[in-house]
Order: sequence, then structure tokens, then C-alpha cells
Amino acid sequence: MVRKHLPRRSTPKARVVPKVRASYAAVVVGLTLVASVAGGIHLSGQASARGVSAFLGSSGPKVVANITVGDEPAGVAYDNRTGEVFVANYGSANVSVLCDGGPYCGADMKDQVVGTITGVPAPYGAAYDAGKGEIFVTNFIGAGSVAVISDSTDHVLTTVRVGSSPAADLYDPGTGEVFASNFESANVSVISDTNNKVVANVSVGDGPYQMAYDSAKGEVFVPNEDSSNVSVICDGSAACGGAADRNKVVATVALRTGSTPSGAGYDGAKGEVFVACQDPGNVSSDATNAAVANVTVGSGAATTVYDPVGEVYVPDYHASAVSVISAANNSVVATVGVGTNPSFAAYDPSQSEVFVSNYGTDNVTVIWDGSTPSTPGSSSSGSFLGMSASEGFAVGALLGVVVGLAVGVGVGRLLLGRHRAAPGAPARAPPVPPPGPSS
Repeated sequence: MVRKHLPRRSTPKARVVPKVRASYAAVVVGLTLVASVAGGIHLSGQASARGVSAFLGSSGPKVVANITVGDEPAGVAYDNRTGEVFVANYGSANVSVLCDGGPYCGADMKDQVVGTITGVPAPYGAAYDAGKGEIFVTNFIGAGSVAVISDSTDHVLTTVRVGSSPAADLYDPGTGEVFASNFESANVSVISDTNNKVVANVSVGDGPYQMAYDSAKGEVFVPNEDSSNVSVICDGSAACGGAADRNKVVATVALRTGSTPSGAGYDGAKGEVFVACQDPGNVSSDATNAAVANVTVGSGAATTVYDPVGEVYVPDYHASAVSVISAANNSVVATVGVGTNPSFAAYDPSQSEVFVSNYGTDNVTVIWDGSTPSTPGSSSSGSFLGMSASEGFAVGALLGVVVGLAVGVGVGRLLLGRHRAAPGAPARAPPVPPPGPSS
């Protein structure tokens, strides 16, 4: 059968955009936080790769940046050690490295491309291994492979052969293993990050795609596009069966016939897995290995990403938008316009931002969820015109004491003005069209 939702190669600029389920080039915009403390004003902001975005007292979710990356961006992975986001560019055969403004890559580089990694022939899925500081990138080609990249050097360390057409992968911190879903061979390869070797191949349904890890039960949920079901794999944790069931399918969750499940995300607060179904465009909430609710979203739901504020972000591939679901009542509470064909996404907790890759417009959209970044070195601790966060606070506080909060805001904005746009991102590498999947 023709694979309708995986990458197709076509002539540059004249291409017909494929129906891909991946997180592609996203648009990342800087976050500006305004807080008042005892009549003082703390103003901070970051420049985006395109210009300035300032929000004074406004709430999310909203787009704060658009970042140009390589051609046909798909998988997105957040590295919590470096504060960087890795984007697999299928069309240009490379990986873009984005800075989120954290201390490792610098506040002045927020929402810019700070590196481009080559040596990946058909990068499609991406997952970050926090235990080793490595990024695993699937190469979507007939005899598939997974590239292992160091986040210290941004170089490919080795390549691991897996099944046919690996579309996505994820990291299991409980076992130190990486699961790669092989779309064409209907199985999942399990890679040990100790020796970068395949330790198991687990047969699942047809067309396995973007997976989710349930940390409470030690289970991996694998949506199978062509089987309209979800395979549940036990990683050997006691909660899912122990060593006897390690790397075995312990349950199969049936969905509606023709629902085409393509991606999944885990809600740790409720212990539920949200499964995105492309047709007709809905999300199934799965708490007990059975669908307990269906939420209608935009056309072509690609995957789901959970935000700890209690929301689930769903890239709607055909609608060029992201649906935001409240996990509390399983209803859509917002719709955010993004680039063309959003496919993959990743959540950055340090910035309270969601990075969405737009396959059709070769960029990444950055959505702020409206909450305050939770870690030091985030965009809320940036600088204006060379001033540090503490200096900015002191100035704002002084103004607040003298003229009060309202006047302080006005004067602060007058004095500080708009933050200058950061230099543009480096030019993209020339596209290297890889062979597409078989029909």
C-alpha cells in the first residue's frame, strides 16, 4: 500500500508536500517576561532569529518565534543538559541545533541556529538520551539506521543498523535503552546506550510511528498507523511484568477502524497516554490500556506532547495549526497557528515552550505556554542592552519606588526600548535528496 504519511522526495521548490507525521522545521521566537515585585519592574527579553517579540502581561499559549532550519524538518528533541533543541532535517540530510537561551549556549543566542550536524543521510526522528548526553537520530531509508550524536561535539559517534524505515525513536531512562520504530518492517528495535547495539527486536502492528514512554509503569506505547491500534511494550519494570516480560508486547489497545494513529504523548500527572489519530483528526486518552475518551482536533493530528501545566499540544498536519487540549477535561482550549504541515514537537521545561517542526515551510515554531520559565538561565533571566537580569531588576525597582508600578513600566519600556534582533541563522546546507520510501 502507498504510505501516505511518510516523507516523499520531490524536486526542490516544485514539490508536492507529503503527508508526513513528523515534527519539522519550527519557528522559535524569544520570550519576554514582565514581573512586578514591591512596586519594582523586572524587564527581560531575548531576540529571536527573526526579530523581537515582547509580551507585557499577556498569557499563552502563543507563538514567540519562528526559526528557519533545513529542508523538511521532522523529529525534534530537547537536550536538558545544554538547553539545545535538535531538529532532524529530512530534506537537507542534516540536523539543526537550536539554542533556547540557557546558560550553555547563551542568552544572546536564544532562538538561533547554533550548529548544523552532517553525516546523517536521511534524518527523520530524534530522541535525547539524558544518561549519556547523546542524541539518537533515525535515518529513514529502506535498510534503516540510527545515528548516535554527542551533544558535546555535535558529531556523529556511530551508526546502529535497525529495521526498515525507522520513523521515530524515544529514550527509556529506566533501562538506558532507545526504542526505534521501524515503519516498514512492523517492529521496534531496542538499542542499548551502553554499547550502541540492538538488544531486541519487538514485533508490533503495521506502520509503527511516534512513541511515548510511561515512566510510572515502564511501558512504551507504539501507535501503529496501518493497524489502527497501539502496542504496549514492557521495559522489564515490575509494574508491567518484570524481567520475564522485558521487551515484550504486554497489551494491544484497539482504536477505531481507519483511525490511523500516528503519535503518542504521556501525561504523568494523570497517568494517561494521549494518542493522535490522523483520521478524522482526534486524540484518544488511554489510562487503562483502553481508549477512555476521544477529543476532536484539527485535520491530520500528527502526535501529542504533554506540558506539565496540564495541557496537551497536538500538531494538526493538514490544518497548519496546533490544538491545545486541557488534560483536566479533555477539551480543546486553544488553537495556535503555525507553519505548514506541523508534524513533530518537543517540550522545553526551562523555557515553558513547545518547539514544533513545520515540514512544509522548513522552519520551527516556538510556542510559549504562558507560564514562567522554571529554571535559572532561561529567557526570563536575559539582558537588555548589556544589562544583566539583576541590573535590570534594580533599575526597574528604583523606578517603581519613585513613580510607582504604572509609571515604572512606561519609563522602563522607554529607557530600554526594543531588544535588537540577533544576527540571522547560518545558511542551510545544500539539500541532498535521499531515496524515498517504497510505495
